[in-house]
Amino acid sequence: GEHFLRQLAHLLGATTAMGSATADQEERQSGHQSGGGIDAPAERSKVWQAGWFPLFSVSSIAMVLLNKYCAASFRQPFSLLGFQNTMTILLNLMMVKLGIFEMKSFTREQFRMFLIPSVLFVGALL
Repeated sequence: GEHFLRQLAHLLGATTAMGSATADQEERQSGHQSGGGIDAPAERSKVWQAGWFPLFSVSSIAMVLLNKYCAASFRQPFSLLGFQNTMTILLNLMMVKLGIFEMKSFTREQFRMFLIPSVLFVGALL
């Protein structure tokens, strides 16, 4: 279990600021300090990321397959996509209003970064 996740995390070799911060908070709450050698919070972060990666992959694939099934079953598949997108927007706005998470403003740099892949994706759909 955990040994496999550690090996997978080592192969991926990535930590995020969020994962490291979470591991640091856990260390402070538990009162344990990491000894010399391997950085314990960073290792926990890698294990956490390696554990979530397969779950996100499986859920993403399942969502794509379910959407394809639903779109094929609906008489007007674009109405299903419109409903899904509308609900996504409404749920995100509701969670921001409730303080569950926050959204930062969309920057010009982000717009430029997503413009080309979005245009190519739309082009592939046509």
